[in-house]
Amino acid sequence: MIIKFFELKKKNLKNNNFFLLYGNNSGLIEETLNNTIKPLSPENILTYDENEIIKNSENFLEDINNKSFFDKEKLIIIRRATDKILKITEEIITKEIEDIKLVLI
Repeated sequence: MIIKFFELKKKNLKNNNFFLLYGNNSGLIEETLNNTIKPLSPENILTYDENEIIKNSENFLEDINNKSFFDKEKLIIIRRATDKILKITEEIITKEIEDIKLVLI
């Protein structure tokens, strides 16, 4: 589903686990990330660059699969995402991990 910026406040985003933020306005992307998406799971936020994930995909998948008694949800932000990361994101989606929210920028 495509949601425009001005429609964000009308939608309940708590049920969504995957987000794609794109466009030329990086300020608006950061504002949306900080004000709308990060408050959905404020406890454990992990930020990666796409190159880090491609170089160490096994470590990245281990970080996702590691469970903790103290962390309820993980918010994973992947910056500078391109189609090179498609296989890894498809793998995450097919595993249907419920306590992970994934943001691709």
